[in-house]
Amino acid sequence: MTAALDCPDTPVAQLALMPADICQRVLRDINATQAALPEWRTLHDGFLARASCEPTACALRSAHRIEGDDWSCGLLATRSARLAHELLARGAGSGSRVGVAIGRSPELVLAVLGVLRAGGVVVPLDPGFPAARLEFIAQDADLALLVTCGERFSIEGTETFDLSKWLQLSTAASTTDPSTGLPEVQDDSAAFMLYTSGSTGEPKGAWTTHQAAVNRCHWMWHHFGFGSDDVFALRTTPNFIDAWWEIFGALVYGAPLQIVPDEIAVDPLHLPAFVADRSISQLVLVPSLLETLLDQIEVDGISLPALRFCISSGEPLSPALVSRCRQWLPSTTVINTYGTSEIWDATAFDVRDLDANAERVPIGKPVANARIYVLDRSGEPLPPGIPGELCVAGFGVNGGYWQRPHLDARRYIQAELPGIAGQRLYRTGDRGRCLADGNFECLGRLDAQFKLRGQRIEPAEIEQVLQEHPAVAAAIVGVAGSSDDARLVAGIVLRNDAGPDVNRSGAALKASLRQHLQGRLPAWMMPAEWHRLVEVPRTPSGKLDRSGWRAGYGAAPLMTATDGGDTPARSAPSDGIERQLLGLWSAVMGRSDIDIHDNFFDIGGHSLLASRLLNRIRATFNVPLQLRDLFARPTVAGVAALLRDERARVVESQVAGTDAAGDDAEAALSFGQERLWFLDQLDPASPAWNVAWTIHVTGFRMRTC
Repeated sequence: MTAALDCPDTPVAQLALMPADICQRVLRDINATQAALPEWRTLHDGFLARASCEPTACALRSAHRIEGDDWSCGLLATRSARLAHELLARGAGSGSRVGVAIGRSPELVLAVLGVLRAGGVVVPLDPGFPAARLEFIAQDADLALLVTCGERFSIEGTETFDLSKWLQLSTAASTTDPSTGLPEVQDDSAAFMLYTSGSTGEPKGAWTTHQAAVNRCHWMWHHFGFGSDDVFALRTTPNFIDAWWEIFGALVYGAPLQIVPDEIAVDPLHLPAFVADRSISQLVLVPSLLETLLDQIEVDGISLPALRFCISSGEPLSPALVSRCRQWLPSTTVINTYGTSEIWDATAFDVRDLDANAERVPIGKPVANARIYVLDRSGEPLPPGIPGELCVAGFGVNGGYWQRPHLDARRYIQAELPGIAGQRLYRTGDRGRCLADGNFECLGRLDAQFKLRGQRIEPAEIEQVLQEHPAVAAAIVGVAGSSDDARLVAGIVLRNDAGPDVNRSGAALKASLRQHLQGRLPAWMMPAEWHRLVEVPRTPSGKLDRSGWRAGYGAAPLMTATDGGDTPARSAPSDGIERQLLGLWSAVMGRSDIDIHDNFFDIGGHSLLASRLLNRIRATFNVPLQLRDLFARPTVAGVAALLRDERARVVESQVAGTDAAGDDAEAALSFGQERLWFLDQLDPASPAWNVAWTIHVTGFRMRTC
């Protein structure tokens, strides 16, 4: 009101909402984050400084405990220098984008360092992506080279360099210092470029400078008190920005980096035991995986006393999950971080400071040399408590989108705020607010983008690919459910000339749509649920009504038991095993329309739900199936066959053992019996495992003689 009276000719939208003292606080005081950077200005120079002081110190711990497989700092420094020379000789020099398609391994770290020391930009690639997507990224990034390691993997039109063959052929000794003759890399040079889902229907590359990466790692290490006695885990794939902290937080500051095997990194059934066995003290997890990890810790009774820090990233962290962490990880500090592929982490929050009655977990305060502002639609700053768009300035905002000037212009803007005019701001698209204590909250998205189990998804990318299917006239995509039950849902409008076969068979259409998407999109962008629409919902202005779509999903599913035509009838369980499994399937998936031949992963299952299902199968049938078993036979009928085979094998071995040892031989104990025997030795005669209950019976009692 004061501002309106003082400036009566100013449009209401441009009036200041805050008095000068509050404006000073939200624009400057909260964002007083200036901090000095270390002497070394690039990621690889930080590691080399450490390697020169501690050449024999362990840099990389191998995934499998094989003597001689660990890499020292000196060995990694020497090999990365020679690799850099090899890459330069192949034309992958300063500023070149180099694709790296290698699983979690010492060779992955070597490839990353080699590219950086050659002055190149690392572009991580997932060999599991469809060929069309990989070819698009290779062409869009104009890759100078693709580095692999033994995999039979290539991208048409891009030269492939097999690191494993090079390591076998390279000599162990050299007459010259391999570190000489390498280019000097500036701190404003790009270090890596990550491709994320794009709203235009194609993935987009966002690049990060060495300065931004060094600033983030340096702040994180010193702010939370990591030390050389910590053990970092390389669990995250380098396609995600958190992997760069895992790698360089360890290499630069003196902690060994424990390689987590690819098959364990995404397997909640075995990850807790691996973390415990290797005394890992720093782990990065998305909240959905953290939830499943806690489930497994509870089931197995495992403790993780060495785990000092767990960094939560990629999804909102709930107060309920924080409470579970306090129960099952009492000695672990959980850090809730907030950021994007464009800016890395902008804020962080130590959940030890979370109020017991908090409704949501804050994303924290700005990291060093980062500044956070909450702006309205006119670009004006908002006071504490009022939601607006979260915008970020500072070292993390010196990158941008690769060859997307129109997107740069929309997302990266020049600030016109009092006292900070001219600063480059990144508009995150996230809705948030500043709290009275200076922490920030993230309240969701202002656009259609969402995250599913840590994966960033633009629904428009899926919709555009769907609309390229010859039977589809229009499409809309959203997410249903929450937390572990969240799943992608697609609604489609069929073309009038789609043909009688498509209209008659929902099953055939669903299979055709999945096959079409699998040729263009990664697995985590596959819809788990399909609906047939008469028309896509739209707002009065003609835009897709995504909020209304997410609220209902009221259209007819493409495939139900009542579909006509050649849709197969639902198969009934053939025996008690299949009936029990079908019940477990339905309970875990939260739906009752599952067929014994439905593929678990096609109907919305994923590795986190798979671990929950396998735990229930183990508790019900006392058979410890592995995640690979479910991938091999992902149906009720398939798992039932495995259980029957296992039951027959156990019976056969017991019969054979009895015949060999005679009637007096002792039968082998089951896992459950061994566990109870051990507990009895630990606490003899304890009644803790007795099950007691009272039954109240009414009625006549019959006397017998």
